[in-house]
Amino acid sequence: MFCMLSTCTRTLCYSSSSPLSPSQSSSMVKKVCSLVCDSYHNQSHVRVSSPRLNLVDIDPDSLTHEQALTIVASLASDAGSMVALSFFNWATVHSKFRNFMRFYIVCATSVIGNGNTEKAHEVLQCMVKNFAEIGKVKDAVEMVIEMHNQGLVPSTRTLNCVIKVTCEMGFVEYAEYLFEEMCVRGVHPNSASYRLMVIAYCRIGKILEADRWLHAMLERGFMVDNATFTLVISKFCEKGVSNRAMWYFRKLSDMGLKPNLINYTCMIEGLCKRGSIKQAFEMLEEMVGKGWKPNVYTHTALIDGLCKKGWTEKAFRLFLKLVRSENHKPNVHTYTAMISGYCKDEKLNRAEMLLNRMREQGLVPNTNTYTALIDGHCKAGNFERAYELLNLMNNDGFSPNICTYNAIVDGLCKKGRVKEAYKILRSGFHNGLEADKVTYTILISEHCNQAEIKQALVLFNKMVKIGIQPDIHSYTTLIAVLCREKRMRESEMFFEEALKVGLIPTKKTYTSMICGYCREGNLNLAMRFFHRMSDSGCVPDSITYGAIISGLCKQSRLDEARGLYDSMLEKGLVPCEVTRVSLAYEYCKIDDGFSAMAVLEKLEKKLWIRTANTLVRKLCSEKKVGLAALLFHKLLDIDLQVNRVTLAAFMTACYESNKCIEEMLSAVQNQCLLLLPYTLHSVLHDCTCIITQCYSSSSPQPTLSPSQSSLTVKKFCSLLCDSYYIQAHVRVLPPRLNLVNIHPDSLTHEQGLIIVASLASDAGSMMDRWSGILRVQLHSKSKAFHRVGASLCLSPETRTLSVPEANAIFFCGDRVEGTGNQVIERLSDLQKLSEIVVSKFGSSINAWVIQASVFNGPFAVYKDFIPSVNQYGEPRSYQPTGFPASTSTVSLLSNCLEEVRKVISGTRGDTQSGCSRRSSVSRPKTFILGFSKGGTVVNQIVTELGSTEIASDANSPCSGQPEETCIVPKAKESLLNSITEIHYVDVGLNSTGAYLTNHHVFERITRRLIQGAPQLRFILHGTPRQWGNKQRDWIRNEKDEMLRLLESEAHKSEGKLKVHSRYYFADKPPDMQMHFEIIESLDVS
Repeated sequence: MFCMLSTCTRTLCYSSSSPLSPSQSSSMVKKVCSLVCDSYHNQSHVRVSSPRLNLVDIDPDSLTHEQALTIVASLASDAGSMVALSFFNWATVHSKFRNFMRFYIVCATSVIGNGNTEKAHEVLQCMVKNFAEIGKVKDAVEMVIEMHNQGLVPSTRTLNCVIKVTCEMGFVEYAEYLFEEMCVRGVHPNSASYRLMVIAYCRIGKILEADRWLHAMLERGFMVDNATFTLVISKFCEKGVSNRAMWYFRKLSDMGLKPNLINYTCMIEGLCKRGSIKQAFEMLEEMVGKGWKPNVYTHTALIDGLCKKGWTEKAFRLFLKLVRSENHKPNVHTYTAMISGYCKDEKLNRAEMLLNRMREQGLVPNTNTYTALIDGHCKAGNFERAYELLNLMNNDGFSPNICTYNAIVDGLCKKGRVKEAYKILRSGFHNGLEADKVTYTILISEHCNQAEIKQALVLFNKMVKIGIQPDIHSYTTLIAVLCREKRMRESEMFFEEALKVGLIPTKKTYTSMICGYCREGNLNLAMRFFHRMSDSGCVPDSITYGAIISGLCKQSRLDEARGLYDSMLEKGLVPCEVTRVSLAYEYCKIDDGFSAMAVLEKLEKKLWIRTANTLVRKLCSEKKVGLAALLFHKLLDIDLQVNRVTLAAFMTACYESNKCIEEMLSAVQNQCLLLLPYTLHSVLHDCTCIITQCYSSSSPQPTLSPSQSSLTVKKFCSLLCDSYYIQAHVRVLPPRLNLVNIHPDSLTHEQGLIIVASLASDAGSMMDRWSGILRVQLHSKSKAFHRVGASLCLSPETRTLSVPEANAIFFCGDRVEGTGNQVIERLSDLQKLSEIVVSKFGSSINAWVIQASVFNGPFAVYKDFIPSVNQYGEPRSYQPTGFPASTSTVSLLSNCLEEVRKVISGTRGDTQSGCSRRSSVSRPKTFILGFSKGGTVVNQIVTELGSTEIASDANSPCSGQPEETCIVPKAKESLLNSITEIHYVDVGLNSTGAYLTNHHVFERITRRLIQGAPQLRFILHGTPRQWGNKQRDWIRNEKDEMLRLLESEAHKSEGKLKVHSRYYFADKPPDMQMHFEIIESLDVS
């Protein structure tokens, strides 16, 4: 068939009209053929499939199209395909033949006639590329398909060429059509075919299509290369689907692709842009573990991510690390990221310092650098400096872009300088800039904020007219202002218009509509939009729920409001204070106090307390004292530290209403108990009875001078205390006091309240323990405070601190808030934990419950104890250098003791130390307990224990030293040498390092024990929550390894190292509650 096509082509060529006579034309053809053959054979030694011909004697313009066709056909027939292709390559260099389609067809058919289909495909590929240059790629592709119709066997390489060329020209959907067409024709696509489609869709931003092709590619077992992988990660993250990018990262790694430095950096950058900083640093650790060293681009991505989260100090530490690096130095992009972060954090002085530093390093700030600084100064209102930077930018040869002007315009609008904003915009337009979508959105938002709807609509219409498609933010801004003005018909019109142009309404869009309908009182339409919102996949947030709940409350539709409120809580949403108070107050208005309490019961403790305080004050202001008392009692049960304003409001309401006197006194009494949690209830009980009797009396209130009043209070308190001390031997709580000399009518209301408070403050130190929660700095220069729950031994004779048998130090873990679980909340309370510790080890010990001074969200960060922790409190290593954990523990306990001493001294009204002084008292032992992440501190202490020397006086008496030197250790060596028990309480991390697995540490501890250190017990306590977690199996593996190492060393320790492992709740499925319940179930025997 191809021979017939070739013969017909030749015949057409010879018979075509020509300005030359047939003899002249034939002579020219023969001459050219002869020269081509000679030139080809002269270069046959060159190892090129189609050598470059030397045809200087031939003028391409002297050849006609028909002669060229005849020559290529003749050469293919007489001299072979390679000679014909050499002439073909020479001819297509010249424009006369480059775009002559018949020339390609004749050449291809001639080569096919010689049986060389591979070279025929090369000719067709050349045709597609050359015709793409003149915009006729589709004509060339159609000819390729026609050649296939004529019997040319399809080629994968030709398919890939066609796809590549059409995609580069932007015809991606046409390329997909050709892909499918070629597959139908028997072409078998290879990995390059799929890769080209993936790349094409990524470049035009159609991520879903790229995902579809990439998924199909992987299903067929094809792999992408690292360059394509980088593009996929970059584009997926840019479009906000970094989770999918991460999935492909793991998938391709599992399939055998080894990510390189660029792949890792791109993934880290994507995670940082999404705000997943923890994942980004985990990826960095993985990258380093695979042998890749982060470069300046990796560091820049991390710095930019940290700055976007507002963590500029952490970003700057990383920046300094890069500055000090010998291999990589910060570039313009690094400085720009850091400057931008400082500007967003309103640290403009530091941003300016970095700008100067940048210039000193020989780096030239670019447009983005200046724009970031200008934006920061504009937001701070420093417009003079912003204009200076604008001029400086021009002087450096950088023209401000529309983003620069947008920053200035936005800042001016927010400061109310709209006219100036328009003026600066006009100057930008004069310099050739054009307003973009952001410019219009800024101006529309400003006019909407000023309720200038007409101007906002003019700008919106102008934006559409010039071809800028408003985004959903622009539509939402207009919808929100129209809803506020109750112009719901117009807002509906804009809502439907946004849907027509393919925009997807956001939470704010739906919430604006719902709020608008609620303002109008049209709850039915509000509910319809609420359900429409859920059906469209847009999840309502707490503001959406709050709007509709408030609307329902206004119409007294409390059952529906309560149903939405419960649904909101079930979905994990936290209702705002207005929502909480509104719903609870509506129940109070109908005297349904129990329903009001039920509204609050599922809230976490902090929110419950805040809402209850607000509600009590509101009820008191409206003289609903009974309901206020109900809430106030519950408030005292949950939080003794009642807000002073709430207490004052409640007392005032009770006093003004002349009832609920018992409620008022109970409130004051409970509030005063805060001063000493174990204060003497009996004195207050009898005092309350007498004052209640006084208030119940119908006698008029006495009028006393301030001095007389003070004497009466002192006398009353003295008599009460004397009566109590006389009957202190009576084993009745509370003992009945003999107060016959006191007549209730002699007391005023105010005196009664002062007496209760004074007794609670001054009479409580007779108990045998001091308990409280302290807020203490580690050292005087520290900015952070540790919260420490303490329960300390008191001497019953001297009412001062006494030396305990041991100090039990309990390190807490991460915060767990918002669960609504009463068990978890109770066992997260430091005071309760200190009581539990005392109950476990006996009343002769001091309990110290330590909370981290720094929290990153819920994550405890013990950076003072473990310097190597990351931002989430996860340790990178445990090193004894500097003994940070033991040093910090000693310092913290000493400062806590000082605070307690001040409280006791202040309470007793003297200047004594507040500590009993006794000699010949053995040095207290130390028990270390680490719960959850608190186990990391225990690991650090154990590491330091293995590196400390044995003290010769580890068990000696205090040798006449003042007793307070023996209550807690005064040096790190004393602390470490006094440790006799170490408890790991359901320890676990989201990374490795939960348990210590360094065998050298345990070997050194065993050596210490053999050399005379006191006996040491390790007890590992665990639950299925940590030890049975298959998703974090490293916890169990580390525990097993540590247990193995300890048991191995125990055999060498001559019986001085004891090891135990205890498993709790083994028959229950793992949950968070058991993680906390283990504290109460702890077996320390």
